[in-house]
Amino acid sequence: MAELSILRTRCVSEELDRRLGAVEADIDNGLVPAWVFGDDPEIYALERERLFPRVWSFIGHGSEIPELGDHVIRYIGEDSFIFIRSSDDEVRLFFNACRHRGNQVCTVERGNSKSFQCPYHGWTYTNTGELTTAPAHEDVLSGMDRKEWGLLEVTRLEQYRGLYFACLDPQAPSLADYMGDATYYLDIFFGLFDDLEVAGPPQRSTWPTTWKAGFDGFGDDYHLITLHRSLFEIGALAIPPAANILGHHIITGHGHNITITVAPSDEIACWGNPEEVIGSYSTAHLDDLQIDLMRRSRVLVGTVFPNFSYLVFPITIDPKVPATPLAQIRMWLPRGNGRMEAWIWNLIPARVSAEFRERSQLIAIQTFGSGGVFDQDDGLAGHGINRTSSSVIGRSMKLNYQTGFGIGTAEQVEDWPGPGVVTSHRYEENSYRYTFRQWVRYLREDSYPDLIPAPRTLA
Repeated sequence: MAELSILRTRCVSEELDRRLGAVEADIDNGLVPAWVFGDDPEIYALERERLFPRVWSFIGHGSEIPELGDHVIRYIGEDSFIFIRSSDDEVRLFFNACRHRGNQVCTVERGNSKSFQCPYHGWTYTNTGELTTAPAHEDVLSGMDRKEWGLLEVTRLEQYRGLYFACLDPQAPSLADYMGDATYYLDIFFGLFDDLEVAGPPQRSTWPTTWKAGFDGFGDDYHLITLHRSLFEIGALAIPPAANILGHHIITGHGHNITITVAPSDEIACWGNPEEVIGSYSTAHLDDLQIDLMRRSRVLVGTVFPNFSYLVFPITIDPKVPATPLAQIRMWLPRGNGRMEAWIWNLIPARVSAEFRERSQLIAIQTFGSGGVFDQDDGLAGHGINRTSSSVIGRSMKLNYQTGFGIGTAEQVEDWPGPGVVTSHRYEENSYRYTFRQWVRYLREDSYPDLIPAPRTLA
């Protein structure tokens, strides 16, 4: 099987390296230059070549391709790939291109196929990637070693709890090392509900902003009291406004960010799941802190660097109807300079009732779906950020990321028993400073950059 490798040809100019170095200096003071969010063509070109091929990019959930031959189209950056469960029951990822002239061999978003045929000259590949035949194959292919001309396969395809990630850089660490201590906190949900499956294909919507505006909103709890104020007012949010600050931001390093809303110690929250659901899962693999966080967690939200986000949340759109838990995973995919596409998957445990499944899926679509009320709010904010950051005046601004770092009341929890640096409440912006610092490292460094560990202190 032909293995996919990446060729990095774009160099960082002296001027661009100076600008990126200045970003790191600004971060030390709790600032981020506004142009980071703008439609700078040089920055976007570097992201396409130096960031997305080197990070571990989310590809899909195993439940999306349950049967042999099932496949969906997925992306690393803007490049197209075939995510498939091949006939030998292996989950694979192929670059979606014929080896003859590079035409795409799969032109449907999802399907079930034993083979793929290029529409240009008809070269045909099995769903395990081998080149088998072509029109006039004796005249065209005789004397050629077909084993050398199969589809290009991504060999670095690994999974965490059914979530598949891929990386194109042979120098990159394993997925486990890349995710690091973030999995300790993700396990309180993804490790507990061990039978999660997607509820239908992902929803998609295009936003007129950079993909970085996606992760900026997923981890920022401060905006709920203004941007989403109307949802508090109508009683859609099951969490009282005053409780929104309660909980922690957790910096685990490597650019990831995590935020958890924690209920009082005498309350079992578990993201709004009923006791009959909670009690059907084993917590034997969780330690005492993880069990406590799971039982008292009202919200779990954050991002695995750079553009995979997750959200677990109880919500309703009718205050007369009890809140229903929803669980989502998201990708903020670049779709050209200054545009992104939000991909949204709803996850539901396989063992729950049909009624629970229907309610969770419906509330997710109505609130955090591509046409949901939350996404409409967030898309508006993302557009505004991009418009200012791309303007002549705005791109010279320095944006304030100092909450919890010199201003505000958030402090480090000194005696936290788990990994990472943890803040005393959720209104703080320290985690972003480490996300942007990791972003700079990927763009500047020719060799694989070091994964930045969590700091020992926020000072």
